[in-house]
This record gives sequence, structure tokens and C-alpha cells, in this order.
Amino acid sequence: MDANETLVMIFYLLVEMALVITVALGLSRTRWFKDAVKDRLTPANCAVLIATFGALAILGTYLAVDYETSKINIRDFPVVIAGLIGGPVLGLGAGLIGGVQRYFAGGATAIPCAISTILSGVVAGLVHRHYGKFPKMHVAIITSFVLAVIHMVLVTLISSPSSVGGDITSVIALPMIAFAVIGMTAFSLMYFRFMEPQ
Repeated sequence: MDANETLVMIFYLLVEMALVITVALGLSRTRWFKDAVKDRLTPANCAVLIATFGALAILGTYLAVDYETSKINIRDFPVVIAGLIGGPVLGLGAGLIGGVQRYFAGGATAIPCAISTILSGVVAGLVHRHYGKFPKMHVAIITSFVLAVIHMVLVTLISSPSSVGGDITSVIALPMIAFAVIGMTAFSLMYFRFMEPQ
């Protein structure tokens, strides 16, 4: 990947990150969001938040930078946020939307990326359940980091054909892990400054 391609990749990852945080900030003003972060889940707020964060995950796939047969993106980012905000129901719901769509988008990494997106939502949701709320910032960042690493491990191990997995991760691992951490750091700062229920 040359310098111009790297700059384009960084630009698109920044756009994805900013879009997710902006939408979440807008949602935080709604009753759906406020009730969800207080574990007052209803069919209405579940549907709205799952659909919104699932749509952001799909958009992450479309805003991705193509590299060989993979896509450099932070599609799992909104799914992790959904799980950390509202627990396993929101995380799994958003993860299924983003993961199933990624699978049907095809490519050598379709299966590991789909699994990773769904897994990210479930694990983030379990973290929320453990703490009973959106966790402290360092926990959210560590969760995002670990899930991004798992994503890269899955790409390495179960891409098809398997020979391309290692080649792909050698290029995409660093930017995707770095932006998973940067994105969650930025979101957590915004959450505790503007979104946390009082």
C-alpha cells in the first residue's frame, strides 16, 4: 500500500469514526437511548437502536477501503458501542445485521469478518451486563482493542483461501486495531461528557 492509498484509508476510517460518534450523539438526546443506557429495554428502543447501529455497521462495509479481497474499515465499532450501551440484545442485534450483510458482500474474508462482527456485539453486550452500565473508559477501550485483535486472528486463521489471510492481516491489522482504539477513546470521552445519564 503506497502513501496515497494510506492517506485515503486514513480519511475513510476517520469519516466512519466521526459518522458513528455523531449519530450516537444525536441518538443520546432521545428517550430510546436514555432508557436503553438505564437498562429499560423495550421493543421500541431495541428496534430503533439495533436498526441504527446495524445500519452504521453496514455503512462501514460500504465506506471501506478495498485491499485485495478484504475491506479496511471499522464496521465492528458501532456494533461494540451498541453492546456497551445496551447489553447483549442490542449488541447481538446490531452484530447480526452488520455481520450477515458482510458475509453476503463476499470476498476471502467474508466468513471471519461476519463472525467477528457478531461476536463483537455479543462480547460488548456481556461487558455491559457485567458492569450494569456503559463501563469505565479504560474497560471500553480494552474491550475494543481485544475484539479488534480477535478479528485479525479470525481473518488470519479462517479466510478462504487460507493463504491470503496472513498477507491481508499484515497490512490491515495495524490501522484497524489502531482506529478501533482511537474510535472507542473518542466515543468514551463524548459519552461521559455528553451522553451519560444523570
